[in-house]
Amino acid sequence: MRGIYLTLLDINQGMGYARKVFGQLQGFRALGVDMELICLGSPNAIVRRRAKDVSTETPLASFANLPFANRVHLFRAALEEIRQTRPDFVYTRYPLCDPLYVRFLSKVRSRWPACVLVAEIPTYPYGGINQQLLGGSRRILGVLDWVSRRWLRRYLDRVAVVDFDGPVLGVPSISIQNGIEVESIRLRRPGGLERDLRLLAAANLTFYHGYDRVLAGLREYAGQAGDRRPVWFELVAPEGDVLAQLRRTARRLGVSECVIFHGQRLGGDLDAVYDRCDVGIGALGWHRTEVRRASELKLREYAARGLPFVYTAEDRMFTADVPYWLRVAADDSPLDIRRVVEFANGVYRDPGVAEKIRTYARERLDWAARMKEVVTEIERLAMTRSAAPTAYGWRS
Repeated sequence: MRGIYLTLLDINQGMGYARKVFGQLQGFRALGVDMELICLGSPNAIVRRRAKDVSTETPLASFANLPFANRVHLFRAALEEIRQTRPDFVYTRYPLCDPLYVRFLSKVRSRWPACVLVAEIPTYPYGGINQQLLGGSRRILGVLDWVSRRWLRRYLDRVAVVDFDGPVLGVPSISIQNGIEVESIRLRRPGGLERDLRLLAAANLTFYHGYDRVLAGLREYAGQAGDRRPVWFELVAPEGDVLAQLRRTARRLGVSECVIFHGQRLGGDLDAVYDRCDVGIGALGWHRTEVRRASELKLREYAARGLPFVYTAEDRMFTADVPYWLRVAADDSPLDIRRVVEFANGVYRDPGVAEKIRTYARERLDWAARMKEVVTEIERLAMTRSAAPTAYGWRS
């Protein structure tokens, strides 16, 4: 089976989503799908990629720095690639809907009706998040999405949606969980739990990460009586408004001396931080959005690295019967640091905890396991259409 993965993301610019896209591609290939990626490239280019290695990149088109030019040329290049390669399916990372996207889907459906069309919506419902994140031209696109997405039901076969059951935008859905390309991530090398406990948050910060709850928890913890293990909070994140606000909050609460703001760290520098820290902190502010159940990529990275972690939103891949993670209240209360200390004390009684968490990630969270349901459904749809050649033949 052959497929095309289509995304408006510049795969060279975003480490987080690039890891997900390439992980999904590897998952497809592990399941026997011949997969290629069509995406944005830098600067102002549409490219085809077959692997992470930039040497596999083939330019398909270039465009001027004008509004919506990237969308026009991406969809145009994709149509030409479909004409040449005749894939069994096209898998798009949902770019928000607009008339250009609808027109692209319409052309694929009319010219090549045998081609299965699947769009992945990473977060649904997404209205509340858009209201917080969109601005300028992105806000215009948000309005276009609201107006034009009603047409999707005419052309899409399925919507792959992360951790959501039921139709999405009038289209039957495939509920998926986020995964991780485990073997691409280095297993941490912890030195064992020492007197000091180090909490780690590594994220591209947004309003729903809720790390102000950690700062408030550190303040409460500092005022508690009795023997207290020293606790540090290490934050790895690029500069931005949310990080600046956290710095101000740390100063206001008087906890700056136990908070380390690393800025962005990559490669060996990031590995060293993971080796030193003891407990990962997932997003603690999902309740500030419309999302009540999540499939958080960062938790999967923590697991692949063998790091125990704390989280809030329900996640089907992390159940309470496994002792390597701690779920806390989904509200604005300060994080209970003493409870986190007790959790860490219990987990690290097992000296092989990092390897055991890594094994769980390999067996349950790897992208090949997570994409299997998508491939199975695409195969079923493709077989249905191949059985009706009159209705679903290829057209030039």
